[in-house]
Amino acid sequence: MGTFFRAPTANFVQTTLNGAITDSATSITLNSTANMQFPGYVVINRQDSTGTSTPNAREVVYYTGISSSDLTGC
Repeated sequence: MGTFFRAPTANFVQTTLNGAITDSATSITLNSTANMQFPGYVVINRQDSTGTSTPNAREVVYYTGISSSDLTGC
């Protein structure tokens, strides 16, 4: 049986990372997980080392759970 995804409780949930992440991170801390449900996907708009947005380098991350302000099972 496949995985069922729940829609967020509000459209276009937007938040920010609360710290840096690496390619081996298994959890991601956000400033807020309000209105998010799991399992799900997040799209991360990347910035380079000077803080300039790099919209062509977005990352999509799958997560399996939420614990407080952390996305888990990334």
